[in-house]
Amino acid sequence: MRRLPKDELYHLYVHEFYTYQDLAKHFRCSTETIRLNMELYNIPRLKKGNQLARKMKLNESELRQLLNDLYWKDKMTIIEIAEFLETNQFTIWSNLKRLGIKRRHARKR
Repeated sequence: MRRLPKDELYHLYVHEFYTYQDLAKHFRCSTETIRLNMELYNIPRLKKGNQLARKMKLNESELRQLLNDLYWKDKMTIIEIAEFLETNQFTIWSNLKRLGIKRRHARKR
């Protein structure tokens, strides 16, 4: 296994929000090499589902408030929110569900 620089690996993962795939591309190695180095250096795996919050540098309650305001107060669609936050629709839907933000009823055409 190729040893990667611990400080850089930690910084990119925890502070710059790189995924394992991003790290593998950055270090020009496999995701398995990333996983093994993370274990070697005891870098804790970050929870799935809060990548959007980490990317935006928000805590869970701030993300909940932001998504709630965009969805309910500003009446933005999931597509509009995804474009605004530079992510995809699935990420928005899964975060709405995870954060307990109720879905609007579909409009009749």
